[in-house]
Amino acid sequence: MDGAYLKPLKTNYLMITPGQTMDVLVTANQSPGRYYMEFTPFVDTDASTNDNVTRGIFQYSGSYNHSETPALLELLGFTNKSDAGNFTIQLRSLNSKEHPATGLTKITRNITVTVSVNQQPCPTNKTCLGPQGSMHSASLNNISFWTPSISILQAYYNNISGVYNNTFPDKPPFVFNYTGNVSALGEAAFVSTEVLMIKYNEEVKIRFQGTNFGAAENHPMHLHGYSFYVVGMGDGNFSDSYVSQYNTVDPPYIITVGLPKNI
Repeated sequence: MDGAYLKPLKTNYLMITPGQTMDVLVTANQSPGRYYMEFTPFVDTDASTNDNVTRGIFQYSGSYNHSETPALLELLGFTNKSDAGNFTIQLRSLNSKEHPATGLTKITRNITVTVSVNQQPCPTNKTCLGPQGSMHSASLNNISFWTPSISILQAYYNNISGVYNNTFPDKPPFVFNYTGNVSALGEAAFVSTEVLMIKYNEEVKIRFQGTNFGAAENHPMHLHGYSFYVVGMGDGNFSDSYVSQYNTVDPPYIITVGLPKNI
């Protein structure tokens, strides 16, 4: 998965997040014929979504009625959060001599990042589809990204000032009931170009915490250019009691993970 080895997992369904890749082996042990492979979106948001089904046909060679229409499958529900989560938590890395899982117990820095869908005023002469004509704006630790006119990497390597701030926080600005009623907190986020600086060879634990702002949903999280171990996930607000449940033995090593809708 995502170019890294996993322990073999026998399953009759997959949960794949946008941005993920999987290599799947299919065991052709059924009676020769034509079989549907069916794909549906996983929906756990209150926002409007496309719930169309797409199908492919898995076809055996040999002698049988090739014109027969494949039987339809009984699909998992679009909103079946339990099965979606159960598939993901079964993924395990090899953690073998040739492919060890390393760096899981030498953490030197802890970072907590809240993930929200906020609202911003609609830009002048634009039409926005948010509540009361506002603009949806995703945020991390209540900071929405402002795209600078110069590449951040270009500014870094050429020591160009005024392009970004290296003050992205290691934790949210304040603690609240992330998955509870947040209506009294307001929906606006601070808009800026912020960078979190990490030392070379530093081993970092990042905890992503979903919130109840906006149209919360299962959303892919990706660290551009880096793979990472997923040692645990769950619903609701994180608690320190969950640490004992971390998989630090053979967690999957991937480049993208779906952050569960945490309400």
